Amino acid sequence: MSRNTFGDKWQKVEGNRIAEGGQAEIFLVTDSQDSVTPNKKYALKRLKNSKRLLRFKQEVETILELNQKQYPGIFPILDSSLEQEPYYFVTEYYGENILTKKAPFDVIKALTIFIKICESVSYIHENDIVHRDLKPDNIVLNNDEEPIILDFGLGFKLGSSNLNEQDLTDDDSFRLTETMEQIGSRFYIPPELETGRIDQVNKKSDSYTLGKILHFLLTGKNFARERYEDLAKALNNPQLEYITQRILSKTVIEDVDSRLSALEIKEEAIKIKRLISGGFYPNKIGSICRFCGEGVYKSVLKGFLKVSRYDNREIEKMEQHRQNPQPYTVRQIQAQAYDTELPVEGLACDVCGHIQFFNKSTFR
Repeated sequence: MSRNTFGDKWQKVEGNRIAEGGQAEIFLVTDSQDSVTPNKKYALKRLKNSKRLLRFKQEVETILELNQKQYPGIFPILDSSLEQEPYYFVTEYYGENILTKKAPFDVIKALTIFIKICESVSYIHENDIVHRDLKPDNIVLNNDEEPIILDFGLGFKLGSSNLNEQDLTDDDSFRLTETMEQIGSRFYIPPELETGRIDQVNKKSDSYTLGKILHFLLTGKNFARERYEDLAKALNNPQLEYITQRILSKTVIEDVDSRLSALEIKEEAIKIKRLISGGFYPNKIGSICRFCGEGVYKSVLKGFLKVSRYDNREIEKMEQHRQNPQPYTVRQIQAQAYDTELPVEGLACDVCGHIQFFNKSTFR
């Protein structure tokens, strides 16, 4: 077999190695048996270090398990060779459309992409798999600008019966591979996985990274640990306070148990997208309902409310009358008050109908 050929049909495109790491390398290949689209390019990942074959096989098995339902947000494995060298698998090639080269996006576009990413991560978690290496470098956009999650080299099956079959005598088996040590990845690894211990793997480790990915989609910037910037100020958009309050502050935090799940993050992102698309702002009309916590307040009434106000003398008279009734009545005291009109706005929750009235002269 030629050094430029893999299996019986995958032909390496000369000079087109996409990437190379300590354990594997990726080439562009074509299908020599494809007479319809002979020039279509695919990505072939070849294992360099045969000592990592078990990990490589586990990556393929993880992806194939996720491919069973043909879920669109996970890249498919089209072919593989795991029994004899060269060890490899082949997948679709998505060009140079990785998020690191596309961000930043406008707010609505970023949220649209992010919601899709969260859906894919939720699907991964439903299968009791933790990705552990989510980052912009491992997410691409297809021709329809739908996000596709790549690289399950660190994917971990929770409760896997194969755990004891791993080479646990090799300390590296407990630790993240070189992929996680590449520049950029250090910004996305959650605190509890910095040691790489298997017993610390948790679905909400991916939640931590999702928060950071959303920040990157909006800014195109990485940040260390939990030191994210004030998006509303950084991007001069007060609507982004929704994202800080409702996603970043509940994902990019050290306390694993306090983080939102991927599904909860997706639901919050959908609500935020609706609020921002509707022109709402935090702490104004569009705030979350204080009663049900699900709906948002929308304006249902504007007008003026006639109210009576009293000066200090009238208030003192009313208090004296309460303590020591006099011949004149409270009604007579009220008649001495002066009337005024206040601009008011009535807001109603679009889910439960809870109504609040606000003095527009002080409403922020």
